Amino acid sequence: DALAGPQVRARLASWRYAETSQGRPLPLAAGSLVGLGDLAYEWNALAEAEDQLQTGLKLSRQWGNHDSTVHSLLSLAKVEQARGDLLAARSLLEEAMNLAQQHTLDPTSAPRLAAMGINLQLAQGNVAGALDELRQRGLSADSPADLLREAELVVLAQALLASGRAGQAHPLLDRLVQAAGQSGRRGDAVRLLALSSLAWQAEGEPQQALIDLTSALRLAQPNDMVRSFVAVSYTHLRAHETVLD
Repeated sequence: DALAGPQVRARLASWRYAETSQGRPLPLAAGSLVGLGDLAYEWNALAEAEDQLQTGLKLSRQWGNHDSTVHSLLSLAKVEQARGDLLAARSLLEEAMNLAQQHTLDPTSAPRLAAMGINLQLAQGNVAGALDELRQRGLSADSPADLLREAELVVLAQALLASGRAGQAHPLLDRLVQAAGQSGRRGDAVRLLALSSLAWQAEGEPQQALIDLTSALRLAQPNDMVRSFVAVSYTHLRAHETVLD
């Protein structure tokens, strides 16, 4: 949370008040609060993110909105992972997965749940296990860009990088960056360009790495997208350390 300044907190407080009635969250504001939590996470304001997400989770449960509940749990798992508490992140993920087994959810939920589980494996340094699970799910470096499965494909690129196969990761990342750019998904483009920069660096191409990093920073700056860089770098470095060991 050290990177989250007073201006970030003031903006979050102002936006949250707009979703309330006399200071109390409106029941139908669950989705908006979860969205604010995701935004706070991106700004690295983890305490504020948890507050927004917990409130959104409570309202989602009250109204029986299972999609929003799963989204809240997944986002809270990301917050705990950012704090380094992988056990708490795993517990939240398992709760979300249990809920997904009991109800019919949005088709994007299953790939996102799978991606989060594999991402936690990477965070624990289990690169081989992550790659094996991705293969079992039918994904490879040759997989086409697919918005529905993009979360899994991003984790695949991270796993390939961590296993020293930047050359295989790069064509995949190029396809994902192009798809994100064509559909105007700025946040996804930032994360993918940050990964691409790491891949170029791993291939011994520092100049190209700098180009992608500069592009990512240019896209990230207007929205203060701190966590995209921190999360990508931490997962890569943690997994890579284990491979080296």
